[in-house]
Amino acid sequence: MAGGMEKHIYNLTTAQRSIGFDVTIAFSEGKRTHDDDIILPTRFKLRALRPAACRSFIFYCYLVCYLLLNRPKFDAVHIHGDWSDAIFCPLIKWLVDANVTVFSFHGFLGERFTQKRLLPKLIKYFNATYCTGYDSYKYLQNKEPEKVHFIHSGINQSFLDTASLLPLHDRHYDVVSVANFVSVKNHQFMLQIAKKMPQFNFCFVGDGVLLDKSKEFVSLAGMSNVTFLGGVNSEEVVLALDNSKVFLLASIEEGTPTSVIEAMSRGLPVIAAKVGGVEHIVKDSDNGIVLDGYVINDFVKGLTMFLESTELYAKVKKINRSYAEAHSWHCVASTISKLFIIDNKGCK
Repeated sequence: MAGGMEKHIYNLTTAQRSIGFDVTIAFSEGKRTHDDDIILPTRFKLRALRPAACRSFIFYCYLVCYLLLNRPKFDAVHIHGDWSDAIFCPLIKWLVDANVTVFSFHGFLGERFTQKRLLPKLIKYFNATYCTGYDSYKYLQNKEPEKVHFIHSGINQSFLDTASLLPLHDRHYDVVSVANFVSVKNHQFMLQIAKKMPQFNFCFVGDGVLLDKSKEFVSLAGMSNVTFLGGVNSEEVVLALDNSKVFLLASIEEGTPTSVIEAMSRGLPVIAAKVGGVEHIVKDSDNGIVLDGYVINDFVKGLTMFLESTELYAKVKKINRSYAEAHSWHCVASTISKLFIIDNKGCK
């Protein structure tokens, strides 16, 4: 599962199957999750193609050929992806004789014509659309108030099965961040914050093309308060969060960051940039701080406030844990599945 959308589809499908839905996934890369899944035999990795509309066109050409040859029937069609994926909705619906179509928009709405003008027209062909990013939701909801919903990704049950028991004074890391090392996650900015706070230990969880560059920055700066854990599994992410005191997010672009809700599930306060609708999850001085802009000293001040107040931490732990419990994948899958029941038709 290479990216956020792939993980979203996998976790959603797993949860929907657990509550009684019969789900088949059509995809081009990776392994089957079920014997009924449809894997399309493309000869090259579509992920590498740009623009996204190009890979969507090739993928759906393969899918249409498969459906024409095999003619499977489904009650509902759920299309995930970029704006361009929405173009194929009417054809796929007709080919599988579906009653209901739902579109999940996982992208960012930029200023291009295709996104701001074409996508609102395309979602008219769906019975319902949900966005994982709040900014995208607000724009599209203004165009189609009855059809567009905001439903961000859930968190795995492993983040909720236990509570963090390690006392604050025994935790090795003061600040933790969980994100792949790509430019939009803004690791260089976070490392500048760490440089300004040498008395506190920072932990960075994740892998990616910019990891080596970040390590080089730390080495050249002579910093001894930064630890890189690399890419780890979800159980190890839980351990890293439980061994930390405050969660830091400084991304330039986000949908609704699942990593924030995962950190909340372990009771951590969140210091975050105002991006991707995070301010609708994190409330200033309640369960964290949301900062409008990227001023290092503002982040230093926010982090310090929570690191130096055990009373504030105790209050935040209860609030954040409660929010996260309402956003397990089981709860999110139940909410999404209701979109398929329209006028007593849909999935069975």
